[in-house]
Amino acid sequence: PSAVIDPPPDEEPGPEPEPEPFFWFAVGDSGKVRLSVDNGLNFAAVDIGGYGPANVFAVASNGLGVVITGGEGGVARRSSDNGVTWAAVDVGFGTENVQAIAVGLLNTWVAVSGHGRISRSTDGGATWALLPNSLGLIDPLITLTTNRDGVWLAGDGFGTIIRSIDNGVTWGEVNASFSGQPVTTLASLGSGVWVAGGANDMVRRSTDNGATWVSVSASGDFYLGGVANGDTVFLVGWNGVVLRSLDAGLTWNSRDALVGTTWMLCAAASPAGRFLLGGQGGIMALTPDNGDGWTTASAGFAPDQINAIAFGSGVLTPGGSDMNIESLAL
Repeated sequence: PSAVIDPPPDEEPGPEPEPEPFFWFAVGDSGKVRLSVDNGLNFAAVDIGGYGPANVFAVASNGLGVVITGGEGGVARRSSDNGVTWAAVDVGFGTENVQAIAVGLLNTWVAVSGHGRISRSTDGGATWALLPNSLGLIDPLITLTTNRDGVWLAGDGFGTIIRSIDNGVTWGEVNASFSGQPVTTLASLGSGVWVAGGANDMVRRSTDNGATWVSVSASGDFYLGGVANGDTVFLVGWNGVVLRSLDAGLTWNSRDALVGTTWMLCAAASPAGRFLLGGQGGIMALTPDNGDGWTTASAGFAPDQINAIAFGSGVLTPGGSDMNIESLAL
Protein backbone atom coordinates (compact mmCIF):
# COMPACT_ATOMS: atom_id res chain seq x y z
CA PRO A 1 0.00 0.00 0.00
CA SER A 2 1.02 3.59 -0.55
CA ALA A 3 2.70 5.30 2.33
CA VAL A 4 0.77 8.03 4.05
CA ILE A 5 2.79 11.20 4.28
CA ASP A 6 1.87 13.64 6.97
CA PRO A 7 1.55 17.26 5.80
CA PRO A 8 4.39 19.51 6.89
CA PRO A 9 3.73 21.45 10.07
CA ASP A 10 2.60 25.02 9.70
CA GLU A 11 5.52 27.37 9.54
CA GLU A 12 5.94 29.72 12.45
CA PRO A 13 5.08 33.26 11.40
CA GLY A 14 8.05 35.53 10.99
CA PRO A 15 8.52 38.71 12.98
CA GLU A 16 6.27 41.62 12.25
CA PRO A 17 7.98 44.20 10.04
CA GLU A 18 9.10 47.32 11.80
CA PRO A 19 6.64 50.17 11.25
CA GLU A 20 7.92 52.72 8.78
CA PRO A 21 8.71 56.01 10.47
CA PHE A 22 6.72 58.94 9.18
CA PHE A 23 8.03 62.39 9.89
CA TRP A 24 7.14 65.99 9.22
CA PHE A 25 9.02 69.28 8.97
CA ALA A 26 7.40 72.51 10.12
CA VAL A 27 8.77 76.06 9.87
CA GLY A 28 7.60 79.35 11.26
CA ASP A 29 8.36 82.77 12.63
CA SER A 30 11.44 83.67 14.70
CA GLY A 31 13.62 81.24 12.78
CA LYS A 32 11.88 78.16 14.15
CA VAL A 33 12.24 74.80 12.39
CA ARG A 34 10.76 71.66 13.92
CA LEU A 35 10.91 67.96 13.02
CA SER A 36 8.61 65.08 13.98
CA VAL A 37 9.76 61.47 13.65
CA ASP A 38 6.52 59.95 15.00
CA ASN A 39 4.04 60.94 12.32
CA GLY A 40 3.34 64.40 13.65
CA LEU A 41 2.58 63.52 17.26
CA ASN A 42 5.62 65.27 18.73
CA PHE A 43 8.08 67.83 17.34
CA ALA A 44 11.65 68.71 18.28
CA ALA A 45 13.72 71.77 17.41
CA VAL A 46 16.16 71.54 14.50
CA ASP A 47 19.14 73.93 14.51
CA ILE A 48 19.78 74.81 10.89
CA GLY A 49 21.51 78.15 11.55
CA GLY A 50 21.36 81.42 9.68
CA TYR A 51 17.86 82.68 10.41
CA GLY A 52 18.28 84.11 13.88
CA PRO A 53 15.02 85.87 14.70
CA ALA A 54 14.00 86.04 11.02
CA ASN A 55 10.84 84.28 9.84
CA VAL A 56 10.96 81.04 7.83
CA PHE A 57 8.23 80.78 5.20
CA ALA A 58 8.89 77.62 3.16
CA VAL A 59 10.16 74.04 3.29
CA ALA A 60 10.34 71.34 0.60
CA SER A 61 12.24 68.12 -0.21
CA ASN A 62 13.03 66.21 -3.39
CA GLY A 63 12.60 62.77 -1.81
CA LEU A 64 16.31 62.02 -2.30
CA GLY A 65 17.64 63.58 0.88
CA VAL A 66 17.62 67.24 -0.14
CA VAL A 67 15.55 69.57 2.06
CA ILE A 68 15.48 73.34 1.53
CA THR A 69 13.98 76.08 3.66
CA GLY A 70 13.54 79.75 2.77
CA GLY A 71 12.52 82.90 4.53
CA GLU A 72 13.00 86.54 5.37
CA GLY A 73 15.83 88.54 3.86
CA GLY A 74 16.48 85.97 1.13
CA VAL A 75 17.91 83.48 3.62
CA ALA A 76 17.78 79.84 2.51
CA ARG A 77 19.28 76.70 3.99
CA ARG A 78 19.88 73.37 2.28
CA SER A 79 20.40 69.87 3.66
CA SER A 80 21.57 66.99 1.49
CA ASP A 81 21.21 64.35 4.21
CA ASN A 82 17.55 64.57 5.16
CA GLY A 83 17.99 67.36 7.66
CA VAL A 84 21.02 66.09 9.58
CA THR A 85 23.36 68.88 8.47
CA TRP A 86 22.63 72.23 6.83
CA ALA A 87 24.44 74.87 4.77
CA ALA A 88 23.58 78.23 3.26
CA VAL A 89 22.34 78.30 -0.34
CA ASP A 90 21.89 81.38 -2.52
CA VAL A 91 18.62 81.29 -4.47
CA GLY A 92 19.40 84.63 -6.10
CA PHE A 93 16.89 86.96 -4.45
CA GLY A 94 19.35 89.12 -2.55
CA THR A 95 17.51 90.43 0.49
CA GLU A 96 14.02 89.78 -0.92
CA ASN A 97 11.99 87.27 1.06
CA VAL A 98 11.90 83.68 -0.13
CA GLN A 99 8.14 83.23 -0.04
CA ALA A 100 7.75 79.67 -1.28
CA ILE A 101 9.85 76.76 -2.58
CA ALA A 102 8.74 73.56 -4.33
CA VAL A 103 10.33 70.68 -6.20
CA GLY A 104 8.93 68.86 -9.20
CA LEU A 105 9.69 66.87 -12.31
CA LEU A 106 13.33 65.85 -12.96
CA ASN A 107 14.47 67.20 -9.58
CA THR A 108 13.69 70.74 -10.72
CA TRP A 109 13.31 73.28 -7.92
CA VAL A 110 11.55 76.64 -8.12
CA ALA A 111 11.52 79.47 -5.58
CA VAL A 112 9.47 82.68 -5.64
CA SER A 113 10.18 86.00 -3.93
CA GLY A 114 8.47 88.86 -2.18
CA HIS A 115 8.93 91.02 -5.28
CA GLY A 116 7.57 88.68 -7.93
CA ARG A 117 10.86 87.10 -8.92
CA ILE A 118 11.34 83.43 -9.83
CA SER A 119 14.48 81.35 -9.44
CA ARG A 120 15.09 77.81 -10.71
CA SER A 121 17.50 74.97 -9.96
CA THR A 122 18.13 71.77 -11.90
CA ASP A 123 20.83 70.26 -9.67
CA GLY A 124 18.98 69.40 -6.51
CA GLY A 125 18.87 72.97 -5.25
CA ALA A 126 22.65 73.36 -5.03
CA THR A 127 22.83 76.26 -7.53
CA TRP A 128 20.09 78.57 -8.76
CA ALA A 129 19.44 80.79 -11.77
CA LEU A 130 17.18 83.82 -11.61
CA LEU A 131 14.65 83.85 -14.47
CA PRO A 132 14.04 86.98 -16.57
CA ASN A 133 11.04 88.92 -15.29
CA SER A 134 9.33 88.87 -18.68
CA LEU A 135 5.90 89.44 -17.09
CA GLY A 136 7.04 92.55 -15.21
CA LEU A 137 5.88 91.17 -11.86
CA ILE A 138 6.49 93.36 -8.82
CA ASP A 139 3.98 92.04 -6.28
CA PRO A 140 4.83 89.26 -3.82
CA LEU A 141 4.33 85.74 -5.14
CA ILE A 142 2.92 84.12 -2.02
CA THR A 143 2.02 80.60 -3.11
CA LEU A 144 3.65 78.06 -5.41
CA THR A 145 3.04 74.43 -6.28
CA THR A 146 3.46 71.86 -9.04
CA ASN A 147 1.76 68.70 -10.23
CA ARG A 148 5.24 67.13 -10.44
CA ASP A 149 4.64 66.48 -14.13
CA GLY A 150 5.99 69.74 -15.52
CA VAL A 151 3.14 72.13 -14.71
CA TRP A 152 3.72 74.86 -12.12
CA LEU A 153 1.40 77.54 -10.74
CA ALA A 154 2.12 80.55 -8.55
CA GLY A 155 -0.16 83.26 -7.18
CA ASP A 156 0.43 86.79 -5.96
CA GLY A 157 -1.15 89.22 -3.54
CA PHE A 158 -3.20 91.03 -6.17
CA GLY A 159 -5.14 88.31 -7.98
CA THR A 160 -2.57 87.11 -10.51
CA ILE A 161 -1.92 83.43 -11.25
CA ILE A 162 1.07 82.59 -13.41
CA ARG A 163 1.64 79.20 -15.01
CA SER A 164 4.50 77.24 -16.51
CA ILE A 165 3.92 74.15 -18.66
CA ASP A 166 7.60 73.53 -19.44
CA ASN A 167 8.81 72.64 -15.93
CA GLY A 168 9.38 76.18 -14.80
CA VAL A 169 11.40 77.53 -17.74
CA THR A 170 8.85 80.03 -19.05
CA TRP A 171 5.77 81.50 -17.41
CA GLY A 172 2.56 83.16 -18.56
CA GLU A 173 -0.38 84.79 -16.81
CA VAL A 174 -3.78 83.06 -16.70
CA ASN A 175 -7.15 84.58 -15.82
CA ALA A 176 -8.75 83.02 -12.77
CA SER A 177 -11.03 86.03 -12.05
CA PHE A 178 -9.72 86.87 -8.58
CA SER A 179 -10.58 90.54 -9.21
CA GLY A 180 -7.41 91.89 -7.64
CA GLN A 181 -7.80 89.84 -4.46
CA PRO A 182 -4.85 87.78 -3.14
CA VAL A 183 -4.32 84.27 -4.48
CA THR A 184 -3.11 82.65 -1.28
CA THR A 185 -3.20 78.93 -1.93
CA LEU A 186 -2.98 76.48 -4.84
CA ALA A 187 -3.36 72.70 -4.78
CA SER A 188 -2.86 70.09 -7.50
CA LEU A 189 -5.14 67.05 -7.41
CA GLY A 190 -3.69 65.26 -10.43
CA SER A 191 -5.28 64.53 -13.81
CA GLY A 192 -5.22 68.24 -14.65
CA VAL A 193 -7.39 69.29 -11.69
CA TRP A 194 -6.33 72.26 -9.54
CA VAL A 195 -7.95 74.33 -6.78
CA ALA A 196 -7.08 77.94 -5.96
CA GLY A 197 -8.24 79.91 -2.93
CA GLY A 198 -8.02 83.50 -1.76
CA ALA A 199 -9.92 86.34 -0.12
CA ASN A 200 -13.68 86.99 0.07
CA ASP A 201 -14.75 83.35 -0.24
CA MET A 202 -13.02 83.06 -3.61
CA VAL A 203 -12.42 79.45 -4.66
CA ARG A 204 -11.62 78.54 -8.23
CA ARG A 205 -11.25 75.15 -9.91
CA SER A 206 -9.46 74.12 -13.10
CA THR A 207 -9.65 70.83 -15.00
CA ASP A 208 -7.11 71.71 -17.69
CA ASN A 209 -3.93 72.24 -15.66
CA GLY A 210 -4.69 75.84 -14.83
CA ALA A 211 -5.44 77.17 -18.32
CA THR A 212 -9.05 78.06 -17.47
CA TRP A 213 -10.92 78.36 -14.18
CA VAL A 214 -14.49 78.34 -12.88
CA SER A 215 -15.88 79.67 -9.62
CA VAL A 216 -16.83 77.15 -6.91
CA SER A 217 -19.19 77.90 -4.04
CA ALA A 218 -17.59 77.77 -0.58
CA SER A 219 -17.92 79.70 2.66
CA GLY A 220 -14.78 80.63 4.53
CA ASP A 221 -14.03 84.33 4.04
CA PHE A 222 -10.24 84.31 3.57
CA TYR A 223 -8.30 81.15 2.77
CA LEU A 224 -4.61 81.12 3.67
CA GLY A 225 -3.51 77.54 3.03
CA GLY A 226 -4.60 74.38 1.28
CA VAL A 227 -3.55 70.90 0.32
CA ALA A 228 -4.91 67.91 -1.59
CA ASN A 229 -4.54 64.16 -1.29
CA GLY A 230 -6.40 62.34 -4.03
CA ASP A 231 -9.92 63.77 -4.21
CA THR A 232 -9.74 65.10 -0.64
CA VAL A 233 -8.88 68.81 -0.43
CA PHE A 234 -8.63 71.14 2.56
CA LEU A 235 -8.72 74.93 2.62
CA VAL A 236 -7.85 76.73 5.87
CA GLY A 237 -7.86 80.37 6.85
CA TRP A 238 -9.21 83.21 8.95
CA ASN A 239 -11.04 82.63 12.23
CA GLY A 240 -10.34 78.91 12.35
CA VAL A 241 -12.04 78.08 9.06
CA VAL A 242 -11.33 74.54 7.88
CA LEU A 243 -13.17 73.45 4.73
CA ARG A 244 -13.06 69.97 3.23
CA SER A 245 -14.00 68.65 -0.17
CA LEU A 246 -14.29 64.92 -0.83
CA ASP A 247 -15.09 65.29 -4.54
CA ALA A 248 -11.98 67.00 -5.90
CA GLY A 249 -13.04 70.52 -5.03
CA LEU A 250 -16.58 70.55 -6.40
CA THR A 251 -18.44 70.85 -3.08
CA TRP A 252 -17.23 71.96 0.36
CA ASN A 253 -18.29 71.75 3.99
CA SER A 254 -16.85 72.92 7.29
CA ARG A 255 -14.91 70.69 9.66
CA ASP A 256 -14.30 71.32 13.34
CA ALA A 257 -10.54 70.94 13.71
CA LEU A 258 -10.66 72.00 17.40
CA VAL A 259 -8.79 75.24 16.74
CA GLY A 260 -11.55 77.66 17.69
CA THR A 261 -11.12 80.99 15.92
CA THR A 262 -7.34 80.71 15.50
CA TRP A 263 -6.22 81.69 12.02
CA MET A 264 -4.90 78.64 10.21
CA LEU A 265 -2.12 79.37 7.73
CA CYS A 266 -0.85 76.17 6.12
CA ALA A 267 -1.57 72.50 5.50
CA ALA A 268 0.20 69.32 4.41
CA ALA A 269 -0.94 65.77 3.68
CA SER A 270 0.38 62.23 3.66
CA PRO A 271 -0.69 59.66 1.04
CA ALA A 272 -2.47 57.68 3.76
CA GLY A 273 -4.92 60.50 4.48
CA ARG A 274 -3.18 62.13 7.41
CA PHE A 275 -3.36 65.93 7.36
CA LEU A 276 -1.57 68.49 9.51
CA LEU A 277 -2.67 72.11 9.73
CA GLY A 278 -0.62 74.94 11.22
CA GLY A 279 -1.66 78.34 12.46
CA GLN A 280 -1.13 81.36 14.63
CA GLY A 281 0.22 80.97 18.14
CA GLY A 282 1.95 77.76 17.07
CA ILE A 283 -1.23 75.70 17.11
CA MET A 284 -1.26 72.50 15.07
CA ALA A 285 -4.23 70.30 14.22
CA LEU A 286 -3.89 66.69 13.07
CA THR A 287 -6.34 64.26 11.49
CA PRO A 288 -5.40 60.64 10.71
CA ASP A 289 -8.54 59.90 8.70
CA ASN A 290 -9.07 62.55 6.00
CA GLY A 291 -10.62 64.99 8.45
CA ASP A 292 -13.22 62.89 10.25
CA GLY A 293 -11.49 63.15 13.65
CA TRP A 294 -9.02 65.73 14.96
CA THR A 295 -6.51 66.33 17.72
CA THR A 296 -4.47 69.44 18.47
CA ALA A 297 -0.90 69.72 19.63
CA SER A 298 1.84 72.22 20.34
CA ALA A 299 4.81 71.84 18.02
CA GLY A 300 7.03 74.17 20.00
CA PHE A 301 6.30 77.33 18.01
CA ALA A 302 4.27 79.32 20.55
CA PRO A 303 3.86 82.24 20.63
CA ASP A 304 5.01 82.30 16.99
CA GLN A 305 2.98 81.13 14.01
CA ILE A 306 3.57 78.11 11.78
CA ASN A 307 4.08 79.14 8.15
CA ALA A 308 4.61 75.83 6.34
CA ILE A 309 4.50 72.09 6.97
CA ALA A 310 5.95 69.25 4.91
CA PHE A 311 5.30 65.50 5.12
CA GLY A 312 7.94 62.84 4.62
CA SER A 313 8.40 59.09 4.96
CA GLY A 314 11.68 57.26 5.24
CA VAL A 315 14.64 56.90 7.57
CA LEU A 316 16.58 59.88 8.84
CA THR A 317 20.09 58.78 8.02
CA PRO A 318 23.00 60.68 6.45
CA GLY A 319 23.43 59.89 2.79
CA GLY A 320 19.81 59.76 1.72
CA SER A 321 16.72 57.60 2.08
CA ASP A 322 13.42 57.00 0.39
CA MET A 323 12.00 60.14 1.93
CA ASN A 324 9.10 61.65 0.01
CA ILE A 325 8.00 65.08 1.11
CA GLU A 326 5.16 67.19 -0.23
CA SER A 327 4.98 70.85 0.77
CA LEU A 328 2.72 73.81 0.34
CA ALA A 329 3.74 77.04 1.89
CA LEU A 330 2.10 80.37 2.38
